[in-house]
Amino acid sequence: MITWPDEIVQSAARRKAVFFLGSGVSRNSVNAAGQRPPLWEGFLNSLIPHCEPKIREIKSYMRANDYLTACELIRARLGDQWETKLEECFLSPHFNAAEIHKAIFKLDLSIILTTNVDQIYDRLAQYETQNFVRIKHYYDDDVGRAIRGSADQRLILKVHGCVSTPHRAIFTRAQYANAVAEHASFYRLLEAIIATHTVVFVGCGLADPDINLLLEKNSRAFASTPPHYMVTSTAASEDLARMYKNNYNLKIIKYRPNDNHKELLESLSALALSVEEKRDDIANSRLW
Repeated sequence: MITWPDEIVQSAARRKAVFFLGSGVSRNSVNAAGQRPPLWEGFLNSLIPHCEPKIREIKSYMRANDYLTACELIRARLGDQWETKLEECFLSPHFNAAEIHKAIFKLDLSIILTTNVDQIYDRLAQYETQNFVRIKHYYDDDVGRAIRGSADQRLILKVHGCVSTPHRAIFTRAQYANAVAEHASFYRLLEAIIATHTVVFVGCGLADPDINLLLEKNSRAFASTPPHYMVTSTAASEDLARMYKNNYNLKIIKYRPNDNHKELLESLSALALSVEEKRDDIANSRLW
């Protein structure tokens, strides 16, 4: 069982914590046919056969874990079929929310960030709130207003867009660069969230260049701020953990992946109970 740092419990209770959901969270979902959403590597590998002939170069970038470049080449090769393939992988299968989505929703946080282009968590949150939750994308011109929010508002921020608008979903190196140039105000808002909230990364790594840059900038601009956290089952040496802390002000929280990540699910459920108790304490003391 994960022993959650008091900083996470306190921040979540005051709704000053933000959970950042990666593809590992969506991976827990299953549709009626027993299919699961692909991770980025699996998604790209499923597209390579459609890029025949001359796929050796693409495979070489995949072996080097340079998924951005591989994705750029695949998208160029597929042409007009790229958006169709996105819909076939992330929209048409109709994936159902998993228990981990429900556990995260029970934390009742004001803001959820995600790079996932699927709509799995979105649909759950809309159903549970009767469509009250707001869903905004990196390209929406009213994101600033949505982030200001209100006492009873909940927000899902789609950092890489959504498969419902596939031509704006961010996957390739060029799309990253264009988004940073064309939507600079959005990235300033992300910087503000990271500077003022405790961010907990679940189901994701540090392969995202946007997140790398944002965390690096924040850790150097505000060296004395409390850390952010990454929950992972991936083995990390003390040296690697130290690097994450020094470069990104990011602490690693480890758990065992046995039994389909059962420990993570149970720990999130326990966290929700701890957060609810802390909110009661805050309400009684009026120290909000």
